[in-house]
Amino acid sequence: MAVKLVIDTCADLTEKDLDSSVSILPIPVYIDGKEYIPFKNLSPEEFYPLQKQAKTSARTSQVPFQLLYTTFKEAVKEGKEVVGLFMGSAHSGTFSSALLAKEQVKEELGSEAENKIFLVDSQNVTYPYAALAFEGFKMMEQGVSGRNIADRLAYLVPRIHMRAFIDDLSYLRKGGRISAAKSYFGNLLNFKVVIKTGNNLIAPTDTVRGMPNALRCIVLTALKEDIDYSLPSYIGFTYDQERAERLLEITEKESPLRPARMVSIGATVGAHVGPGSTGLCWFVK
Repeated sequence: MAVKLVIDTCADLTEKDLDSSVSILPIPVYIDGKEYIPFKNLSPEEFYPLQKQAKTSARTSQVPFQLLYTTFKEAVKEGKEVVGLFMGSAHSGTFSSALLAKEQVKEELGSEAENKIFLVDSQNVTYPYAALAFEGFKMMEQGVSGRNIADRLAYLVPRIHMRAFIDDLSYLRKGGRISAAKSYFGNLLNFKVVIKTGNNLIAPTDTVRGMPNALRCIVLTALKEDIDYSLPSYIGFTYDQERAERLLEITEKESPLRPARMVSIGATVGAHVGPGSTGLCWFVK
């Protein structure tokens, strides 16, 4: 049976990265009262200048329930299984809405929808989420069943690790992640906060002075772990590809990791971390 993979725009992927057969549902972004759809009318290159000029902080929403419902229902009526992989449930209501949409489709279609919709909480955002989506897509292309894809993704969720440095701490301050004092002195003294995501958390792990030290901290952290080299690693960045390329250079020079691609982080996560940040994700055994 054919499988329909459904993700959301927090993965920072487009149809060009995957395939038109994958449904990428929008998480709207609001800037000064205007609604934008990432990768439709708001590319990462367009977002960060808008963010800088905005009178108020950009805010994000979630995938509309009705869109989740119709996407699932149409796929099932076409005789497909659905594998829905969504941004971390602690960061958005999208996964909860997907669970409700699944139940409504089952109520309406009955046995036709039984065991046809499989949902996975990525417990993550941006390029670690994208890493999981790529694995789901590869299995879909190989003809793996929806249940087995979902089971494999659920197995991989806790095994995707990442570190990234935040260039401008003021965005974390606005989001309540750090204090105003820490933001002020960190920026003043050129400190970079290194963060991790996963397990539905976004948390600081290290504070280092200067970008070169931050990049090396990221790579050294990866090397301390039991990396699964059979699975790809990825680099993500917000509006500064040069820094991402520097991280790529250090990663390839100082570790066996060979990142598969660089992901340009869009507005969903960029609204909270701002421009100039970069990081690395990898799978562990």
